[in-house]
Amino acid sequence: MSTILAWGDSAETCYLPLKGASICPQVSDLKRNAKTNEWSTDSGWKSTASSFTTSVTKFLGAQWKGVQMGYMLCLYQGPNTNEFPIGMHKNVVVESPLQLLDHLDPKGAEFKNPWIVKEKKVQTTLDCYAKNDNPCDCPYIVFRTKQQSVDEIVESIEQPKQFPPWM
Repeated sequence: MSTILAWGDSAETCYLPLKGASICPQVSDLKRNAKTNEWSTDSGWKSTASSFTTSVTKFLGAQWKGVQMGYMLCLYQGPNTNEFPIGMHKNVVVESPLQLLDHLDPKGAEFKNPWIVKEKKVQTTLDCYAKNDNPCDCPYIVFRTKQQSVDEIVESIEQPKQFPPWM
């Protein structure tokens, strides 16, 4: 099992067998702007709308929308369950949680994918419900492009079979 720390979103308390996993912010990381009634974190998460809720008491879960790649929405609740949940988003591209088990480390480790298909059309919606009010219940993988050096890119260019190639 490995401890995961990614994108400034502390996952130090998560022990997940997933290589490169990220989680939604912890409840204690959310900060309210009293002037705008909006929520944010130091790691770049922002609320999707202003909220009357003045404190956050628990993490509800997360929702992913996309086609192979998409965006994450993390949901939180205040003490009054009659108020709308607080939705938090971050401008990062996230892999489909359906492929979460492709990131198991070590291969064959015991882990059940917590993401449920809500809607499957052209764009898929997946939900994850926090069983323990903990963001560790809903891990996801941020999409990262393969990093190549200039030398690797130059070496990958193939010379045309005939020169010049337009003849």
